[in-house]
Parts: sequence; structure tokens; C-alpha cells
Amino acid sequence: MMYSNFTEAIRRKFEEAWLAGETKGKYEGILEGKLEDARKMLAKQLPEDLIMEITNLSREQLDELKAELKNKQ
Repeated sequence: MMYSNFTEAIRRKFEEAWLAGETKGKYEGILEGKLEDARKMLAKQLPEDLIMEITNLSREQLDELKAELKNKQ
């Protein structure tokens, strides 16, 4: 069966959207893992520079995490 140009274009857009969603989900999962590791390191009172080096989190991300943890107390 031959696809029309229109059908092929729609199929490609669907694949691109699916792959973008899959990539986004993987990124979110990786980030959540890094944040969980950082939470544990903060609980152990490891130096923040070391936490950022190990997790590759930015200063802003670490500060947001610390604020979140402080609000939960």
C-alpha cells in the first residue's frame, strides 16, 4: 500500500511527537533520581559543592530543593 504525502507527513509528525514525549519522560525520571540522591546527601550534611558535582544539579536547582525540604519541616 502506498502512502500519500499527507499521510506520510502525519505519520512522521506522530513519531516525532511520540519520541519527544518519550525523551521528556526519560529526562524527568533522571532528574527525579538526581533530586532524590541530593535529598539524601543533604540529610547526611555533605558539602553542597560536592552534591552539585556528583548530581550535576545547578546551584539554583539545589537551592530550590533545600527550600522545598525546609518547607516540609
